[in-house]
Amino acid sequence: MMDRIQEIVRRAGGPFVVMGFGFLLALVGLAGDWYQHEIVGFSPALESFYAPIHLMIFSGVIVAALGYLWGLARVNSSIGRAYAAVEETLSSVGARSDLSSMPPKRSAHA
Repeated sequence: MMDRIQEIVRRAGGPFVVMGFGFLLALVGLAGDWYQHEIVGFSPALESFYAPIHLMIFSGVIVAALGYLWGLARVNSSIGRAYAAVEETLSSVGARSDLSSMPPKRSAHA
């Protein structure tokens, strides 16, 4: 079972791990915020933007967003490398990779 989890994390890569950590950080912050408001009771000090629990929630969201952006960058670079490989392959066989080399489509009504 642990091997399966390690394989999933390895295939998902760093962005997935960072997003997961950010999600957990925000979730713990939300649970702490609920505890402070519902169990401990209302306190003006708890309503500050800079309350430690609120900073934990904000930090979790920021970390998850950074992981997401990292994942987008990784996908874009993968697509760019794949496109470059296709371009190289097509040019090596003398084919053109732009759409102008394709014949025009015929309309269905013609």
